[in-house]
Amino acid sequence: MAPKRKQSSTRSTLTTAPKRKRSSTRSTLSPSFPCCWDVFLSFRGEDTRFNFTDHLYNELMRRGIRTFRDDEGLERGGEIQPSLLKAIEDSMISVVVFSKNYAHSKWCLDELDKIMRSRKEERQMVLPVFYHVEPSDVRKQTGSFGEAFARYGEVTEERVLRWRAALTEAGSLAGWHVLHGYESVAIQKIVQHICNWLVYKKPLDLDDKLIGMGPCLKEIASLISNDSDDVRMIGIHGIGGIGKTTIAKIVYNQNFYKFEGACFLSSVSERDLLQLQKELFGAVMGNRFCFGKVLVILDDIDDPAQLESLAGRHEWFGPGSRIIVTTRNKHLLHGCEVFRLYEVKELNFDEALHLFSLHAFKMDSPQKGFIKLSRCIVDYCKRLPLALKVLGSHLYGKTKSEWENELTKIRKLPSEKIHSVLVRGFHKLDLTHRSIFLDVACFFKGEDINFVTEILEACNFYAVSGMRVLNDRSLISTSNNKLLMHDLIQQMGWDIVREKYPDEPGKWSRLWDPEDIYHVLTTNTGTQAIEGIFLDMSASKEIHLTTDGFKKMKKLRLLRVYHNLENISDTMHLPQDFKFPSHELRYLHWDGWTLESLPSNFHGEKLVELSLKHSSLKQLWKEHKCLGKLKVINLSNSQHLVECPNLSGAPHVERLILDGCTSLLEVTREVSRNHGGYGKFTKASFRWNIYKRAAPLNCSSKRPSVIDICSLRSLETLIVSGCSKLNKLPEDLGSLQYLMILQADGTAITQPPFSLVHLRNLKELSFRGCKGSTSNSWISSLLSRLLHRENSDGTGLQLPYLSGLYSLKYLDLSGCNLTDGSINDNLGRLRFLEELNLSRNNLVTVPEEVNRLSNLRVLSVNQCKSLQEISKLPRSIKLLDAGDCISLESLSILSPQLLQHLSSSSCLRPVTFKLPNCFALAQHDVATILEKLHQHFLPEIEYSIVLPGSTIPEWFQHPSVGSSVTIELPPNWHNKDFLGFALCSVFSLEEDEIIQGPGQICCNFEFREGPYLSSSISWTHSGDRVVETDHIWLVYQPGAKLMISKISSLNKFRKITAYFSLSGASHVMKNCGIHLIYARDKKVNHQTRYTSAKRSSDGSCYFCLEEAQPKRVRGGENCEEGSHA
Repeated sequence: MAPKRKQSSTRSTLTTAPKRKRSSTRSTLSPSFPCCWDVFLSFRGEDTRFNFTDHLYNELMRRGIRTFRDDEGLERGGEIQPSLLKAIEDSMISVVVFSKNYAHSKWCLDELDKIMRSRKEERQMVLPVFYHVEPSDVRKQTGSFGEAFARYGEVTEERVLRWRAALTEAGSLAGWHVLHGYESVAIQKIVQHICNWLVYKKPLDLDDKLIGMGPCLKEIASLISNDSDDVRMIGIHGIGGIGKTTIAKIVYNQNFYKFEGACFLSSVSERDLLQLQKELFGAVMGNRFCFGKVLVILDDIDDPAQLESLAGRHEWFGPGSRIIVTTRNKHLLHGCEVFRLYEVKELNFDEALHLFSLHAFKMDSPQKGFIKLSRCIVDYCKRLPLALKVLGSHLYGKTKSEWENELTKIRKLPSEKIHSVLVRGFHKLDLTHRSIFLDVACFFKGEDINFVTEILEACNFYAVSGMRVLNDRSLISTSNNKLLMHDLIQQMGWDIVREKYPDEPGKWSRLWDPEDIYHVLTTNTGTQAIEGIFLDMSASKEIHLTTDGFKKMKKLRLLRVYHNLENISDTMHLPQDFKFPSHELRYLHWDGWTLESLPSNFHGEKLVELSLKHSSLKQLWKEHKCLGKLKVINLSNSQHLVECPNLSGAPHVERLILDGCTSLLEVTREVSRNHGGYGKFTKASFRWNIYKRAAPLNCSSKRPSVIDICSLRSLETLIVSGCSKLNKLPEDLGSLQYLMILQADGTAITQPPFSLVHLRNLKELSFRGCKGSTSNSWISSLLSRLLHRENSDGTGLQLPYLSGLYSLKYLDLSGCNLTDGSINDNLGRLRFLEELNLSRNNLVTVPEEVNRLSNLRVLSVNQCKSLQEISKLPRSIKLLDAGDCISLESLSILSPQLLQHLSSSSCLRPVTFKLPNCFALAQHDVATILEKLHQHFLPEIEYSIVLPGSTIPEWFQHPSVGSSVTIELPPNWHNKDFLGFALCSVFSLEEDEIIQGPGQICCNFEFREGPYLSSSISWTHSGDRVVETDHIWLVYQPGAKLMISKISSLNKFRKITAYFSLSGASHVMKNCGIHLIYARDKKVNHQTRYTSAKRSSDGSCYFCLEEAQPKRVRGGENCEEGSHA
């Protein structure tokens, strides 16, 4: 960690730390950080140095915001000093105080010019304050600003133009207009806005059932005491389940915005230290927050080394920082520089009864007839929140007699121990549910629930119903399909396993701790009691195993040896004569298996999943195996594997994963020969994942490889993509009657098998990048035969029609050297086809048969360099991607009939046309296309189109320069004739910029009721290529589909603003516009006169602070009450 910051009390200079005249401040950041200042103040000294600016500066510093101002306040010569320019560059925000004489200072104008350039180049935030001047005077250089420029005759024209441009741009930004009223109110609003901008963290999610938090939060708030500049560590301790984490989250939500940075590290004890350090540094100790005032919460610390590594010294944090640590063990905090400890107490009785009732009755208080019983249960739980929730959920829905019976039973347990309360839930389970609970507690917390259910079902635990029982009794929960379990309940499960033999792990039923496992395996003390071992080798010592270490484990069901780190190291060594002790294995997962095959005594009759990733296997087994229950085999990245396993005895395998097996030569019929019959890959998701990096077919070999897998009659997925030497598929491929996906991208196949068209269940077919031979392209042969057209040279396979592929939905023939003659009338018979990719081919026109594809939603013809015309499209089309079709001149597809058809109820999805870099189109058809769209806007259909162009269409009534536009709405603008909004923007590649890749355009469209943001919607266009010239993005949003609140009273909205932004590429937004579309007059907005009269020419927006309330104005026009958005 870096050293502690020094203190300084002198006024600021340009080259040293930020300093104050009237109060001490912290020193600057280390030079290694890009931003040394939060705020740079630009002001005219003679106007505001001793009043407004001074008060603003002091309030910023008081709030811990590092602020630069030139306190000397003297213009030293005609040129701005380099050190001042550096200070501007090193600031995150510039606040420009425009006053009456601001423009009379060349120094100020040069400063402003530099600030506005930093805004563009460094993405610096600029906030203007119009102090007793009109925003329009700044923007237009009128009034005192115009008088100032009248005196600059001796200044070079180039310099004056830069000044004017800077004033115009700054005057158009959102800011504050300080007129009359209390300046202190304006200053508070400005500073608060800056604080909110600097703090980017969001509140944490909390349970809505929070009971009895008030007193403890009040006490913790007094310990935090944000007014003090000392660094404080506060410890929150208590037993598990008492609510420490919940309290910490509330404290975080109540205080995070008061600090420069904030970070909540949850479940610290369960996470990797390096990951935690990276997260902490990235959130609050990197960049601007280093040595700043930060709030750090470390939740569930149980290791002193963790605390030492994350928050060991106060010097690592800036003045006023607060570090809050939650732990079950208060002794952990002894020896640390802890300011104060706070012990979380149990709820009072009424609060506990309230919480219990929420879970036992789903009410705030007990039901009539259950009051006495409820009070007895609450007393028994000792008012522990987690115990109240668990028992309340357990008793929910039971009769009074059942409650009485349960109360009688639990009273026999030691009520003084929380563990006994939780164990009651465990003992209510039957034997199989107990086994499920212990497996989850010891092995499967955080795992996918479907995976766990499948494994436990194989153990005859009836896991589907068992999981439901555990969930109903609050012993487990699920989130995003993951199994969750409270720490206290998990600890209870561990205690149950260790209960009888606390010091003899070899007699436990389950082993999960690396140290315990190491002890058992190295001392050969394992017994037949052991049912499962999960060993994290990244947390274990190196182990040299012997068969004797496992010899007595006859009941071993679950064995997992895994690495949490990316690099698999050889830390578990097996002898060549290693033997498995158990025939009960259901789950075997062993990363980095060191032997060349499985032991000869491996049987696996009950095995469901076998995973030996990153292994040293050459062959999986040498003899025939009967694996009747095996469903998953994962041998990925076993780089020495030379042959596929014989699965003739595994008829129910659903997934065989061999990607990364770079020595694998071929897959033979042995994959599926099942005692002379066919393999039944039921629900077969057989995926032979082959990638260029894996090349499992030894693609560099001179001998061509042939896949012979057609005996797998239930096969549903076949992927052979990326094997560049593979030149043939099996002739009887059509016998795979259940095949739904066939991908052969980038292979050397030139003649698909004749039987291909018999795949009547095929839904996805892809031969992307299969270029075929130079003269007899296999695609030409394929399509000529499938489309009932013979090749001119008479060669090639005689293939049946494509129309035999009745179920085909996706067809990818991109990059296949197709020409117009390659496709004929048969393509139109694929009536269920939804996506067609013909990109990177030699087409001149889009085949007419495409128009007959009645269900086609997506057509891609991008990078077809010879494509000149797209004449017709089916009515079902929703996306046309024709980017980089540099010869495209005509797009006569937007017929009135097509547009009218799109209004049918079955076609209400957005319609998108992507035409970037279609430069020939820009010379011929852009204006026509946009006018057609204008004439046929419909109430139901959302349109989006991107194409070359440099101007907003003439029919737009509200164009604007820059990236935003605002208009005021007249009364009753949302009437029966209103169709919707059209929005448009022009963007291009920035000058002198290096093309970095495709980007994304976003438009946020805000509705305002008065000055307050009422609702918003947004659109996003994700480009997949870089545009090289000016382009237009036009969006039409139907009024009938405005997904906003208060849709029934849209006329309450008074203003709308569209903000366009770009990300991910070196592009800049030039112009934008809004247009309101009405049915009775689509060419001229019947409300134009009203809105134009109320709207400033550039659509700019400001803040007006007058009286005691802030007001917002547009371009210096009418002030209305509002606040900064």
